[in-house]
Amino acid sequence: MLQAEHLGEPDLIDTVRPKRRARPIIRSAGIRLALVYATVFGVSAFALAFSLWYSTVGLLQRQVEVAVRNDASALGDHFAIGGIPSLVMAIRDRLANNIDGDAIYLLIDPLGNRVIGNLDRWPVGLTEANAWYELPVTRQGVGSIALLRAYPIIGGDQLLVGRDVRARTELRRVLQDGLLWAMGIMAVLGLLGALVIRSLFRRMIRDISSTTRAISRGDLTRRVPKTGDG
Repeated sequence: MLQAEHLGEPDLIDTVRPKRRARPIIRSAGIRLALVYATVFGVSAFALAFSLWYSTVGLLQRQVEVAVRNDASALGDHFAIGGIPSLVMAIRDRLANNIDGDAIYLLIDPLGNRVIGNLDRWPVGLTEANAWYELPVTRQGVGSIALLRAYPIIGGDQLLVGRDVRARTELRRVLQDGLLWAMGIMAVLGLLGALVIRSLFRRMIRDISSTTRAISRGDLTRRVPKTGDG
């Protein structure tokens, strides 16, 4: 009985022997290389998308801002020459000649009453002068979106100059959707590229390991397979 129990002890020891822990997946060289590739690819794709966004939507925004500033500067020159009457006449001429169909003007007196312009009332939400606002407006009974800037005038009057940017807003939305789709496609391509690199790396390591084991067994004719001219 004692001998049987003694013979059974190794089996018991084997059953309680701790197993080796699996290596964390992040410690795999192939996984790390794939993650580095995916990260570099993702950062490059984001930089490309940002540059495209800045060169299109940003350019349109800057063009509108420059047009509004130039328009306000010209109207300021009229005010400097002849005061409010000259300013009113300049705005009336611009609206009558329809020089820019997207142009928005509104002049109000110190009490907030409309003096002249193509807006019925001061836009809700525009509270500070010399600041940019993109707000909904109603122009000639039609709702739209406008980029606006208010300029205080000596005496308490306020001049509002802006541009209708509804068409540009729609274009910006189209470009934004296109960039989002492009970012999604680039993310998928980056993931596929990372998987391909990981597979190639693992195959290379497997070939090296196989050759090393063969050489350790005495087969000195084995060589690591070469690819290309390397």
